[in-house]
Amino acid sequence: LDTISEWFKSYNIDSIISGCNTTLSLFKDSLPDIFNQPVQNILENTEHHYTQNEYSVLSTENSCKNELFSHFLSKKIIQEIPCPNLANLIENNQITEAVSLANAFIKKSKYPTIILGCTHYPLIINQLKQEHPEKTFINPAKCLKIHPVITGSCPTIHFKTTGNESLFNLMINQHLQLNSYTINNMPNTTQASKKEYLKSIS
Repeated sequence: LDTISEWFKSYNIDSIISGCNTTLSLFKDSLPDIFNQPVQNILENTEHHYTQNEYSVLSTENSCKNELFSHFLSKKIIQEIPCPNLANLIENNQITEAVSLANAFIKKSKYPTIILGCTHYPLIINQLKQEHPEKTFINPAKCLKIHPVITGSCPTIHFKTTGNESLFNLMINQHLQLNSYTINNMPNTTQASKKEYLKSIS
């Protein structure tokens, strides 16, 4: 995070949204200090969208350990289900294996409404809906309202990744419709730090 923070400063980034719930569960109170500015997250001010009394949550092991959604929806009955390796399979575009693994976790769910608690998981939401028509799946990012900060012509979007650029490009084409974008590896990011990141979200 310190490396990312320094990179943000070098580009005068002035608006930050953390798209990783695992990062939120581990560093929520520290993020504003690390980035020297407010850091929005995808759960912030979205509680009113959750109108059921009971939810099962598929989440990473760290999010589950830190009871991220139990704290977030403290007035609800929450079952948090840790999903080891699911995010890693999705990130590597191993969709068949990811759906199979997710099915095993979904069998443990007690409630008909399931929150996809890691931002990787909605990438397979269509497959999960087909496999489990009796369940309702929620993508928390859909509840987040972001005020547009860019007006006029379509901007170029710049992606920075610690992973394989070709694989990342393939997944962008599968899930997003973008007219103009670039992809580059994050500077000063070692393979060891990537392994630590993948471990944290698994």
